[in-house]
This record gives sequence, C-alpha cells and structure tokens, in this order.
Amino acid sequence: LGRVPLRSMSVESVGVRWGQHANGREETDIPMADLPVATIQRRAAFDIGSGATKLQVADVDVAAGKLVTTLFAREFPVKFALVWKEHGQLTEAVMDEGMAVLSNLCRECTRLGCTAYAAIATEVFRKASNGHAFLERARAELGLQIVTISQDMEARLGFLTAAALSQMPRERIVAWDSGGGSFQISTEDTLPHRERPELLAYVSAMGASVATAQMVEDVQHRSLSSVPTPNPVSVEEAEALVRLLEDSLDVVPDWLAGLKLITAIGGPNSLFNVAGQVMRDEGIIDHVDDEARRADSDRSAQTSGVAVRFGREAVRKALMARCGESDEVMAPMGYGEVPLLVPKLCLLLAVMQKCAIGEVEYVPAIGSCAGVLVDNDVLFAQSRESPLPLRQNFEVENETKNSVSEK
Repeated sequence: LGRVPLRSMSVESVGVRWGQHANGREETDIPMADLPVATIQRRAAFDIGSGATKLQVADVDVAAGKLVTTLFAREFPVKFALVWKEHGQLTEAVMDEGMAVLSNLCRECTRLGCTAYAAIATEVFRKASNGHAFLERARAELGLQIVTISQDMEARLGFLTAAALSQMPRERIVAWDSGGGSFQISTEDTLPHRERPELLAYVSAMGASVATAQMVEDVQHRSLSSVPTPNPVSVEEAEALVRLLEDSLDVVPDWLAGLKLITAIGGPNSLFNVAGQVMRDEGIIDHVDDEARRADSDRSAQTSGVAVRFGREAVRKALMARCGESDEVMAPMGYGEVPLLVPKLCLLLAVMQKCAIGEVEYVPAIGSCAGVLVDNDVLFAQSRESPLPLRQNFEVENETKNSVSEK
C-alpha cells in the first residue's frame, strides 16, 4: 500500500514541538526527534464513511501501537451513499451537511489538543463522480487532508480495529466491518513460513444504503428518488431481498466458509447494533445485562453500540419481527435510521447465510477509527515528523461553545 503522505509541513519549517496544542499552548519543550520511543501521542482519526462521519481522539502508545485513553468517540449520520444512489452524485445539500459535521469535529480536535491526525474516506467517495470534489473542499476550507482508501485497506483497518478492541487473541480474530456502501471481512494468515502475516479479505460493494436502494428499486419496483422509505416491508419482500443479496455475493473463500464465530465492529447505527436492539426488544436474547438496559432506555442518546452475540436464527427472528411495520410504528422504539432497518437485517442475514457463519460477536466501535489510530505502518507513518495541519478560523474562547460535544 506504500506510505500515505498526510502532512506537508515539517516540524523544522514551522517550529512546532511535540506536545504543542493546536491553539499554541505547549505541554513540553522537548522536540519530537528527542522523545523516547514509547512516548504517548494524542491522535485523531477521521473515518468519513458512506453513511456516517466518525471521529475518535485518543492517546496512543506509539511504540506499542495501542490505545491508552480515548477522549472523544462519536459518529454522525451523513447519508452520502443513499443520496448518491438516489441522484447519481452527491448533492450540494449532503455535501454542506458533511462539511458542517467535519468543521465541528475539527474544532473538537483543536479543543482536545491533538498533535497528529489521519483521515480516510471510503466506498462512496471512490464511486461518486463528485466524491473527490467534496474531499478537495474539505482540504481547501478546513486544511483536512483526506485519503480515499481501497476496499483492501478498509479490510486491513477493520481487522486492526477488531484487534485493538476485542478480548480475543489476534491470531484468532476474523473481523467484519459493514457500512453504508460496502463490507469487509478480514483476518491474518499467520502460517509459520511467512515472514509477516498476510491479510486475507472477503469484500463486497454492498452496504446498508445499497441494500436499501435494492429493496426499493429491485424488489418493490419503485423509484428511490420518489420513495423516502421501503417500509412497511412484507415478509415476502424481505425474503426476496435476502436471496438477491446472497446471490450477488462472490464465492466464499475456504478460510471463511463455515466459520463458527466472527468479530463484528461498528457504531450505534451499524447493522450489528441494530440487530441487537431488535433482539432485546423481542426477547430473542435471553440474557440482557444492566448496561444494555441503560442504553436501550434512551437510544437517541447512544454514542456507541452495546456488545451482543447472536446466531443466524436470531437474526431471522429479528427480521421477521420488523416486517410489516411502518416508519411511524418503528420510530418511537428509538431505532436510528428507521428506513434502513429492515434492509440492514436482510444484509446481515444474507452474509451470514452465504458464508455459513455460526455466530457474530459484536464489539462496539466508532467505524475503523481505532484501527486508524494504531496504524503506524501507513496512515501514521509520518506522524512523528509533522504537526496537525488543520486550518481553523475561530477563537480559542469559542471552542467549547462550538464543540460537537455541546452541540
């Protein structure tokens, strides 16, 4: 994949020292080059996805490549992929919405004193004709350098995220990351004859927004531009979409076929968390702990998902439970992205059936941000050499007022 040059200014050229906050206040006078190898770096990771924009800010042990303390972790729905599927390109409205979210998140980075960042963009920005124009706008207006990554890189970061957050040994992890425009399943081949582990990946340009568009256009035979939601979805329509999705997926590799357990990552609106919410609502999951009860008591306030483990039959029951219900019926239940709910469950079931996956263990994450934060090999390869080049035109005293946390 090579090294990604995220920063254009050297430390020497601007006189920035390690530990200097974006507002100019210094914590230490020790230059970057003189720091011990194990120094903690305050990093920011932006994940601009097809369905949501995410930010995680954390103190990272640079040498160990591990998260020490997370200071901020949020995601905000921005329906880039759904708008692209509806209009054939990103509209001015969705780009303005995306820029407003990024602007607030950049302020959050400044408020928290980040000294390095990496920003990635995924599927929809590879495909939309004006996807690159949006990223250029972010660079021009915010100074935010965003790298459009490949499916294979998405798979790599998904694996790194699962490895950073899961309690399972790294060599046993098979990670599943599913967003608005695509999904990736990945693991490391750690055979003894290999000098370095090789990443194995099963990827598809199939995500929640794409599945929703297929439900409306290919199953219900309506126009996405004139139909804001597929709900209510009949049982027959749900089953038809599951078959359609399953048939569209590539042949499953041997390392994945029949897997007993897979580690899924995602945020509060991920198909994995939504499945868990429905399962708890319907009593499909027998054991519900206090953390899940507290989270379900006010889903609108959720900033992360709730860990859960389930099998294919539980997903099928959850899907059937939400068939036949309108947006008006489901909205008071507190689900996010109600129009996408049934297609998400269809996609989840289709992939599990296609791959013959036994169980999914969902580990809450803010997109692939955790993987980005610990990626010293590529995305943060130059982080010890360059400052955080965010261009912000606002006063320090207004940072708290404008921060995302208080928005």
